[in-house]
Amino acid sequence: MKNKTLEFVKNVGIAGVPFIAGGVGGAELSDLVTDNETIISFVSTASQYLLAYPTFMAFHAYDNKDLYKKEGRWDKKRLSVDTLKIMFSLAAAEIAYVVGRTPLMNYFLTKDFSPAAASVIADVISTPLYFGIAIPLAKRTGIIRKEKPTEQP
Repeated sequence: MKNKTLEFVKNVGIAGVPFIAGGVGGAELSDLVTDNETIISFVSTASQYLLAYPTFMAFHAYDNKDLYKKEGRWDKKRLSVDTLKIMFSLAAAEIAYVVGRTPLMNYFLTKDFSPAAASVIADVISTPLYFGIAIPLAKRTGIIRKEKPTEQP
């Protein structure tokens, strides 16, 4: 895929499957332990990130093999460093997502939605906010590259 913006959106979309599953699973499992909506919302959101980031990074690395694969071997150090760079580069989008999603989910839980339904509905409402911030940030910080980088010695 040549369009780097589409690759980024594709990778976030693919990571969305474990992201949503993590949110639903975290919500349902934490609901078994506590009735506190705030804790359930927090565990659900944290579960999303634990599953989605590794998935996103795997697809990001695959789409950018020219950066991460040298002489047939994966450059794990560069991939680890870039994972941290991506996390910090997208921090504003992540914060906006968490600040928006967690209270939304909490609200739906207080209205007697099931934890799974509250999680999915909060995701559907919060995800456009995330993309609206993440795509421009990813372009500005170089996560979405404009062209192939030149070979480094």
